[in-house]
Amino acid sequence: MIKTILIFIWTLPQSLIGWIISIFFEKSRAYGRVVYYWNLSGALSLGLFVFVPKDASKFTVSHEYGHSRQSLCLGWLYLIVIGLPSFLWASLQTIGLFRNVCYYDFYTERWANKIAGYTCYLDRALRKIFYSKVKEKNE
Repeated sequence: MIKTILIFIWTLPQSLIGWIISIFFEKSRAYGRVVYYWNLSGALSLGLFVFVPKDASKFTVSHEYGHSRQSLCLGWLYLIVIGLPSFLWASLQTIGLFRNVCYYDFYTERWANKIAGYTCYLDRALRKIFYSKVKEKNE
């Protein structure tokens, strides 16, 4: 109990926002992790709170837990160092900018994958799939 309180304080800004958002969504388990299901297509980590769509893959859940671990490492700096840049990167890609750059090449996403245990081999495989789809679209 004391450990949980200390972690909540260490990650207070993002955990407080996550806790408030979690009130509105269904808590469940996915791939051995506690998650909150929501009706959005993207995923989000705020401290100890992970929000994913109901059809989220194991990769997505693990990746978001990588972000949660970043939050534990960085504490109050998380939103500045990871949260905001990650949100901006996802937003820019959603509106069509940086289409030729793999989403997971951005430092926040690459680090989350590494923490989640996804190896460089998988990163290369993801990039190969991504860039082959980009090439198909451009042809």
